[in-house]
Amino acid sequence: MKVYLALLIFIIPLNLSGQIDTIIFYSRSGRSVDSTDNAVYREKITKRSNRTFISTTFLKKDEEWWMIYQTKIRKNTDSTVILSSKSLANKKTQRYFHKIRNGYLIRDYIGPVLIQEGFSKLIFPVIKSGPWKAYDPSTGELKAEEIYSENQLITNKYWLNNSEFIKDVFYMADKVAEFQGGDTALINFISEHARYPKYAYNKHMAGVVVVRLLVLKDGTVTGIDLMKKANKFLDLEALRIVRSIPETWIPGEINYRKVNMLVTVPITFRIIQ
Repeated sequence: MKVYLALLIFIIPLNLSGQIDTIIFYSRSGRSVDSTDNAVYREKITKRSNRTFISTTFLKKDEEWWMIYQTKIRKNTDSTVILSSKSLANKKTQRYFHKIRNGYLIRDYIGPVLIQEGFSKLIFPVIKSGPWKAYDPSTGELKAEEIYSENQLITNKYWLNNSEFIKDVFYMADKVAEFQGGDTALINFISEHARYPKYAYNKHMAGVVVVRLLVLKDGTVTGIDLMKKANKFLDLEALRIVRSIPETWIPGEINYRKVNMLVTVPITFRIIQ
């Protein structure tokens, strides 16, 4: 029996969408910028038809731009668009928008669950400004209350549960939080400690489980939970694996200052006969 587990670490991108034949540049902290000099991310929106657009997101590495994922934007009604991507944890989002002065009120849903809402200068990609709220896509419960400026997170409350929150939890940073030894060390640890659940293996169950965790300023970890589920057997194994990871994390940094940072660990369970 061979078990394949694929691992990818990234900061949750909450800005998923696009405008007509437009290129938007972002800094490491997510702020929209005018110049490519300070840009690390680039989002290009291309018109395919009167109702369909493609948003392509690039990452700047070694002075070259590398495509990391694409999102299809389809106009549904005069007040809704559908966002879909094979590369993201949440593959389909329905965005409701309402025009107001200088921008739009945005509400994003996955199925019947509201996942985020707030003000944006564009319908897509969102350029967040002012107060935003983010909700758990699995439960619909409030997860974060945030303040943005030009798409850069300024401050927030990140709720661990209904009564406990941590202030100033960032999704993007100048230096992202990482496991001691980097991605390779983390992948090796998970590969060594992963056990494919027997029942799931016998029933040929496979899928992707996305576990999120909060790396605090001191390198310790809290707030481990599921962002995307597969089934209860794979979900529990993914949680067990991540909870067993040693707390040897290097915290994220913004302007050379250590910050609390949210990290996601997608784990793909696949059986290769």
